[in-house]
Amino acid sequence: MTIKQSLKSPQTLFERFCSCKYLIVLCSVLLLWQSIYYILFPNPGADGPIYLSHTFSVIQGHPFKNLFLQEYIHTFNFPYLYGFFNAPFYFLFKNTNFQIYSIFFWNIIWIVLFLYGSSLTLKNDKSYFLKFSLLSIAYLVSVYTNTLRSETFILPFFILLQYFFYRAFQSRERIFKFLYAPLLLAIIGLMHPVAGVYGCIFALLYAIENNQSVSVIFIFFFVCVFYIAVLYLPVVFIDVDSWKLNFIQRGFIERTHSLIDISVFLKYVSLNPLIIFLALMCILNAESIFKEITFWLIIYFTIAYFHQSYYFHYLFSFALWRLSRVSSFRVPVLFKIGFIIIVLYSMSITYFLRIFQIAENYNYAKTFKQILHYLENSEDETESKKVWVPGEIAMPILAKSNTRLHWSFIANYKGTMQPIDSTSIFYLDDLHQLDYIKQYSFVKNTNLKVQEIIAPVKGLLTISREGKRSDSLGLWEVKVLPGN
Repeated sequence: MTIKQSLKSPQTLFERFCSCKYLIVLCSVLLLWQSIYYILFPNPGADGPIYLSHTFSVIQGHPFKNLFLQEYIHTFNFPYLYGFFNAPFYFLFKNTNFQIYSIFFWNIIWIVLFLYGSSLTLKNDKSYFLKFSLLSIAYLVSVYTNTLRSETFILPFFILLQYFFYRAFQSRERIFKFLYAPLLLAIIGLMHPVAGVYGCIFALLYAIENNQSVSVIFIFFFVCVFYIAVLYLPVVFIDVDSWKLNFIQRGFIERTHSLIDISVFLKYVSLNPLIIFLALMCILNAESIFKEITFWLIIYFTIAYFHQSYYFHYLFSFALWRLSRVSSFRVPVLFKIGFIIIVLYSMSITYFLRIFQIAENYNYAKTFKQILHYLENSEDETESKKVWVPGEIAMPILAKSNTRLHWSFIANYKGTMQPIDSTSIFYLDDLHQLDYIKQYSFVKNTNLKVQEIIAPVKGLLTISREGKRSDSLGLWEVKVLPGN
């Protein structure tokens, strides 16, 4: 068999991946698969509910408080628009049986919006379907697309921002240059500051590529800063000292920053290697390979500085822009084979492994649902108390004003917290959480009474040589009792 014959089958499979009929079927299957998984095992992780917590405070009429984090951050004057923009969507399901699943439902909607926006961005390209196929498949098989963090919600805004940049810097329309584009960039920054910094560098590169003068670029960013000041300074002034402590000191200075530590990028790539594939396709098909590499490196270092793997998910919006700029686009044979292999690898992590874990130990998923339903229906026990829960089981009661977060970062906040008294009750889904709960400050002469509510079950299988399992899952109630 010749090399050409041996490569024929993978090439055929690649062509099918990138054909209209197969792409629609694949995307639909993956979205349906993810939806079924969420129904079977509605675990949002900790980050999703924590990010949404301000949303539910807005719904309850407390726009500049975060009731879930109230004991740690007394005044919520962080960038606030993520909570404001999400409030109408989650208001629809507040205090309903669907509130548990609402975070998954809307995450699927944001994914579809990003794919739809990407399709519109590339639609007039002669290599439209090939580019869109590569981008959409890479996005859908990424672990980070389904982590329920803020990045998935913000990414569709970058598609709109790219369109505004086109109207501002290519069509040179003044209303987009000095109103719509800088205003939208300011809004993105007030949803998440890292997204704002990334967006500024994105704007700078877009302007440079389209030969904007230094004066135009300066005015553009001056206007952007003006919009941020108008929208954000009044919020900062609600409690300047609190903002300095929580946003500047804890939120920035005490965080790790690095331009040379590649470990977080390697973590991202290990779970989503197709982003490297997209970058290489942009570089190999670019008119100026040197310029393309320079652009990608600038964006890489911008995100790498913040030293968290999940921020690299913004690279998908950058990849969309760079793909749209490539006029002649082709994928070499070996890259087609590599694409198929990487897709199968990514699917094994994002889809196959997780379904296998639940199928092998469905009691874990059933127990998780039992925990959620217990909390959802525990109003008689807890309505007069502050109810402390970890982020991953907070969705059923996140809309209640007495719900509080307990987490292992207590040491960072202990100095500014009020001592906890008998008006509080803790729920644990892992008995090891008791170790850090004991580090909280309690009123003198109080005692903790631990009671098992739901018996623990063994953890999920993990990828390891020894076949180790995750921590067991159950529910424990910890009451804070007054001393004698």
